[in-house]
Amino acid sequence: MKKLLLILFAIFISTSVFAEGGQGTCTKKKSILSTVKKKAYKNAEIITLDSFSSVDSYGVIKGDYKSNPAKFTGLLSLPSGTNKVPIIIWQHGSGGAADFASNYYQKLHSGLHEMGIGVMFLDSYCARGVRDTWHDPWKGPLMNQAIDSFMALKYLKSHPRFNGKIGAAGHSRGGANGIMISDVKFASIFTGNNKGFDVVLAEAPECRMSGFFVNYELTSNTKLKYVGGSLDNWTPAAPCVEYLKKAKSNKKIEIDVKEGWHHYWIGNFDVREVKAPNFEGCPYYMVDDNGVGVGEIVEIGLNKHNLWPSMESFHKGAKENPKKHFKIMMSLLKKEKCFKRGVTLGGNHGVEFRPEFLNFFKTNLL
Repeated sequence: MKKLLLILFAIFISTSVFAEGGQGTCTKKKSILSTVKKKAYKNAEIITLDSFSSVDSYGVIKGDYKSNPAKFTGLLSLPSGTNKVPIIIWQHGSGGAADFASNYYQKLHSGLHEMGIGVMFLDSYCARGVRDTWHDPWKGPLMNQAIDSFMALKYLKSHPRFNGKIGAAGHSRGGANGIMISDVKFASIFTGNNKGFDVVLAEAPECRMSGFFVNYELTSNTKLKYVGGSLDNWTPAAPCVEYLKKAKSNKKIEIDVKEGWHHYWIGNFDVREVKAPNFEGCPYYMVDDNGVGVGEIVEIGLNKHNLWPSMESFHKGAKENPKKHFKIMMSLLKKEKCFKRGVTLGGNHGVEFRPEFLNFFKTNLL
C-alpha cells in the first residue's frame, strides 16, 4: 500500500551517488551539510530543526506522525544585505545532501543570489541515521522529506529576512517531494488552509509508485513545473505527464519533457548504465483522499503475500515503529520480483538547463 510508495521511492532514486559533491561526515549529531558548507557555502548558516517521521500520507492525515518526533538539518544561505527576500527550500535526492556541494548547485545558488533569492538546502537523512537510500532504502521514506519541507517553512516564516514568498526545488526524490508537498490534501495539514508553496520545480520525480494521491489537486497559490527526460528509464516521464494532466488545477502546471535526456541529467558525466533497480514492471501505488492505498498493490501486500492481516494492522505498525514497518514493506518488492537491474543516468545537461531553472524562479517568485 502506501508504504510501497516509500519503498520504491527510496530505492530507485539514487541520484546523488554519482555527484561531484563528494562525501563527508554524516551522523545523527552531525549533518553532511557541515561538509557542504565548508566546501561551497562558507557564509551560510547551519540550522537544526525539530520535525517528525512517517512512512505514508495516511500517518500524516490522521496525525500519527506526531508520535514520532525527529530532527533534520538545514543550510540557509541568503543574499548579502538586510532586505527581505524570497527563499527556495531545496530537497535532496536519495544520495543525500552531499550533492549540494557540486558545481551544478553552486552555480544555481550564485544565480539565485544575484537575483535576490535565498536558498535553504535540507538534509533529511543524517539526523535520522541515514547516509543515503541507495545503500539502505528502507530507512528513509519520502514522507519524512515532505514533512521536513513544511517544518523548514514554519521556521522561515519567523525569519527576519523572509519576505513571505516561498519556493521548492529538487531532483528525482527531491522532485517527488515537490509533487507531494504541493497537493492540497497534504499541505493543508501543515498550513491550515488550501495554500502552500508559491513555486515548485519538480525534476525527474517518480510518479508511478511514490504514493501520490489519485486525485491530485494543486494548492491554490502554487505554480508547478515538471521537467522529465524522454529516455529516463528510472523515473519515466510518461506516468508523470499522464498524472499531472489529470490534476484538478492543471492550468497552473507546466509540463516539459526533454527529448533525449536520461535520469540525473544534472550529473557531470556521460550517460552510463548502472545496476540499480528498475521498477517499470511493478504495479502502480497510489492513495485515496484519506491516504489509504488503492489498487493492485494493496491486494498483493495483504492477500497474496500476507504481510499484514488488515489495513488496520498495517497502519498500526506504521504508527508504532515506522523504521521496522518500512523495512517489512521493502520485502514486498522482493517477494513480488517485479523489478530488474539496470538504468541509465547522466548526460551532462546541467549547464544547458541552468538558465531555464533560474528563469522559472525569476518569473514566478520575484
